Amino acid sequence: MNHMGSVSTPTDKTTRRDYAAVILVFTTGYFATIEALRLGHWISGGAA
Repeated sequence: MNHMGSVSTPTDKTTRRDYAAVILVFTTGYFATIEALRLGHWISGGAA
C-alpha cells in the first residue's frame, strides 16, 4: 500500500486508527495462537 502514501485525505486519522486496530487484532491473535500451541504441546507432552 505504499502507493497510497502520497494521498492526503481527511480520513487519514481514521485510516491510521483502523490500521492500528487491525495490527492490534493480528498481534493479539498471533500471540494467542502461539500460547495455544505451546499449551497444546505441553498437554501432549504431559499426556505422553
